Order: sequence, then structure tokens, then C-alpha cells
Amino acid sequence: VLFRSEKGNIIVCGQPRIVLYGETLEDVMTDAADVPYYGDQFDKWRRQGLNTVGAIIQWNRFELRKDQYEYAMIDGLIEAARERNMHLIIVWFGTWRNLQSNYVPGYIWDEKIGFPALKEDGKPENGGVSPFATKCAERDGLALNKLLARAALKDPGHQVLIAVQVENEMPCFQDYSPAANEHIGEQVRSEE
Repeated sequence: VLFRSEKGNIIVCGQPRIVLYGETLEDVMTDAADVPYYGDQFDKWRRQGLNTVGAIIQWNRFELRKDQYEYAMIDGLIEAARERNMHLIIVWFGTWRNLQSNYVPGYIWDEKIGFPALKEDGKPENGGVSPFATKCAERDGLALNKLLARAALKDPGHQVLIAVQVENEMPCFQDYSPAANEHIGEQVRSEE
């Protein structure tokens, strides 16, 4: 277990840690050229007594085209944290953030892997991917797994990247897309 809470303490690699955390702005990391900004944030927050930086990585900036990943961002963040003897928490902006789908790569829409949630009148609801777009969820999970696999290569002792916060603020309205309508009225499965 790399990270857990135990009687109010956070345990990282078997050692209790106090996490003093600051998070960067949402739309800063657009490509690897922005890594120096994060280095500046690490320096600033270290001077203020923090020991952990929350860095946002957006799915559409990590997977620029289908199956083509931009690893320089995660590499640079891990190195910046390591150089400063700090920790890193990745905040993953995937399919949903603030009830919208602003961070999905373009191919999700182009290939109709993601389809919009619809209002009762058939118009798109708030620009969000339908929660019933399971292929989109699979692609989101694949991209996040690629990110974490790369992080494991760059931080094999798990001393820098201590957690991942997955943003999953999906819509809370009724979706009237054809895929959703197929499930309306079904019996809810019991836990087994």
C-alpha cells in the first residue's frame, strides 16, 4: 500500500507523512513547455512551508491524438518535485469536470466514442458526454493508466507521486440519449 489513512495519519510507503498541499491553476498545464511554471510554484510553496503540490493534468493535453501521449508533462512534474524534495498529487481532469466535458480529446467526439447527454427535447445537455458512453469511459481509464504507468517508471520508489485525485463531477440530470433510454425502468442490481 503506497498511500492510506491510518487513525488520521497519512501513510506513504509505510511512513507517516503530513501533507501540506497547494494546487495550481486549472488551465495552466497545456503542454510540456508549462513545466517551468510548476517549478516556480514548487519553489514558492516550499518557501511557504508546503511539501506537496497538486498539479492538474487534462486528458486532452495528455492524449493529444488517439493513442499518442505527451509524457513530458508527468516527467517534468516528477523531476521538479524530486529536485525540491517535495511530493506531487496529480489532479486528473478526464471526462467530466464541473458537469461538463471540456477536457476530452477531439477524437472522442470525432469517432463518436463519446456522445452527448440529451435533454428531453433531444438537444444536447450542457456539452457533457453521456454517462452511458461506456467507450469514452474506457478511453479515459486507458489514458489515466498510461499516465500512471509512466509515473511508476519515473518514480519507481513512489516517493514523489503520492496520490491521484480523479475529477468525476458527472451530470446529475436525466439523460435522454438513446443509450440512456435503453436503461430507464430497469431493475437496479443488488450488491453481491
